[in-house]
Amino acid sequence: MIASLYDKFKDVAVKIDGSCSSKQRQEAVDSFQNNPDTRLFIGNIQAASEGITLTAASNVAIIEYPWTPGALIQATDRIHRIGQKEACMVHYIVAVNTIEEDIIEALDRKTKIITAVLDGKEAPDEDLLTTLIKKYDK
Repeated sequence: MIASLYDKFKDVAVKIDGSCSSKQRQEAVDSFQNNPDTRLFIGNIQAASEGITLTAASNVAIIEYPWTPGALIQATDRIHRIGQKEACMVHYIVAVNTIEEDIIEALDRKTKIITAVLDGKEAPDEDLLTTLIKKYDK
């Protein structure tokens, strides 16, 4: 997915994935943050969810999902950092009848357990993503 997106948008994009060296990773972040011609940041959650700041972004689209709620939160937090001046929007893109639906349901269950253990609160049975998937999964 990353390679396909990058090939399509390489004139205006940078990418971070497991093949990037530390130097390439920093160059991609610097270009995205400082170069007005770099309009798109493409990264996978494992390589791009920690240790970077992407406040030049106001939108993030999640198209591949991790197995842990913390990894998903870390990924979306890249744009919600100190210095962010814009409103931020996170788009969760999920194809119907795919493994991503199952992963999101697992993330919901794990989030409910984590919320109950850490906050002592009962979380709703489903979060917004699962509710929307069920509504439009026809």
